[in-house]
Amino acid sequence: MLALMGLLGLVAAGMAADAVLNATEAEEDPDGSDTQSSETDTVPVADSAADPAEAAAELLVAEEEAAQGIALAQGFADDGAAISDDLPDETDDPLRLMGSAQGDVLNGAGGNDTLMGGDGGDALAGSGGADLLWGGSGDDELDGAAGDDLLNGRADNDHLTGGAGNDTLRGAVGVDHLAGQAGDDLMAGGLGEDTLLGGEGNDTAWGGAGSDWLDGGWGDDALSGGSGDDTLDGGAGNDTLNAGTGADFLNGGAGDDLMRLTGGSFATGGEGADRFALMPPDAEAGPATVADYDGGTDQLVLLLEPTADGADADISVQDADGDALILVDGAVVARVLGAAGLRADQLILQSA
Repeated sequence: MLALMGLLGLVAAGMAADAVLNATEAEEDPDGSDTQSSETDTVPVADSAADPAEAAAELLVAEEEAAQGIALAQGFADDGAAISDDLPDETDDPLRLMGSAQGDVLNGAGGNDTLMGGDGGDALAGSGGADLLWGGSGDDELDGAAGDDLLNGRADNDHLTGGAGNDTLRGAVGVDHLAGQAGDDLMAGGLGEDTLLGGEGNDTAWGGAGSDWLDGGWGDDALSGGSGDDTLDGGAGNDTLNAGTGADFLNGGAGDDLMRLTGGSFATGGEGADRFALMPPDAEAGPATVADYDGGTDQLVLLLEPTADGADADISVQDADGDALILVDGAVVARVLGAAGLRADQLILQSA
């Protein structure tokens, strides 16, 4: 057991304290301070349901469980002033601290700490250990530092940095900036026009709603745009890029990448032997566009839905102003730039 006491403002004869941080006894609770992490899975070409959106959905499950018993150490200011407090750095015990409704500064210690900023623009830093950081409402800055951390920005425009370790970052509502940095990180932007940067490691990122920018950085990353007109940059490594429901731009970068294109999306593979997986025709979104296709190293995979009568789909390729149009039952699925002369037998057919 460790008692946490904090005091803001001056207390002198004839003077009241400007603000007081009251902290209850912080209990050791290893089970309550667990974080969640996720390994990066390779997305199969033919499995349209297997994308990082499913992995990111696991973050929603963690919220209700993590919220139980959070307020074991609670601080508040009686005149509206913000709280600034550090957990003692000489302990590795799991500790919990909740701030005020204002803009708080909370710093963890070396254990598996839980920091909750509440309302206001908060700054939370986890230090060592597997930490749980909740920003709450307001424009928050969360830094997990070392350890496998779970960071939740919640409402408004948040800046989340995972640091070293395999971290889970969730921005939720607002225009958020998520940086996983070192480690195999899981990131979900949620609503708003978000920026998700993987950094080093094999990262999994899902933009969610809004027009997002996702950059995997180094490593074999899995990126999914969700809804909105998103930009997905794989960076170095053998990456998996999944276009969402908007007009997405996919850039595989260096490495042997897999890019799954929906209607209206645009993909360029970059260096390496890349696979372009084309989803079934979408009359409303229009065809996808494939750039820098190299017939000697790259592959075009056509994902087909089963027909009601079991008949084979009619696959054809047409030349169009130096490009190649790929058609399924007369509907254009994709335009392959500079690929005049492409033949239907060069396509790889798989079930969607």
